[in-house]
Amino acid sequence: MARARIEIDTEKCIGCKKCMNACTTDVYRFDAENKKIVARYPDECEWCLVCEVQCPNQCIRIIPDRPVYVPDPFL
Repeated sequence: MARARIEIDTEKCIGCKKCMNACTTDVYRFDAENKKIVARYPDECEWCLVCEVQCPNQCIRIIPDRPVYVPDPFL
């Protein structure tokens, strides 16, 4: 069962692979045919949100299935 839903705005995605390279749990794959990123293994997502931060076009949104604590320095 997925612990988070991963939304990727494919209209804004430029296929830069920054999210894929930043993901430590190997959630993303590059779809060479469409030249876009896809969340191939969303069940592996650890909600670190690094992919969101690394995306230059803000295409990725991680939506956890429960509230996530965000430390003060990141607010």
